[in-house]
Amino acid sequence: MIIEFYLETNEKPTNTDLNDFETQIGKTLPDDYRQHMLDWNGGIVLQDSLEHINFPEHPDYGLSDLFPINHSTGTIETAMTALGSALPNNHIPIGRTRGGEQY
Repeated sequence: MIIEFYLETNEKPTNTDLNDFETQIGKTLPDDYRQHMLDWNGGIVLQDSLEHINFPEHPDYGLSDLFPINHSTGTIETAMTALGSALPNNHIPIGRTRGGEQY
């Protein structure tokens, strides 16, 4: 299944923005995720019927949206700051479920 997204904002990051973000987190983003961010800067899931493959009985576990980087509100950077020390090492929050939990 291909997940379709729509833009929450018209602002898309540049390669420079993504390079700066990688420097900030000290990691290199996977190529496919990097391309997704260039195309969609996160994005809202278009399908309302997505469910978590491991928990189909919990509809709130389905993917709602992926966080953008800069150029918007509710960014990965904002989520990282909000989570603070609760964020495990070498992890970044990339999105949230329909129930509001973070991926």
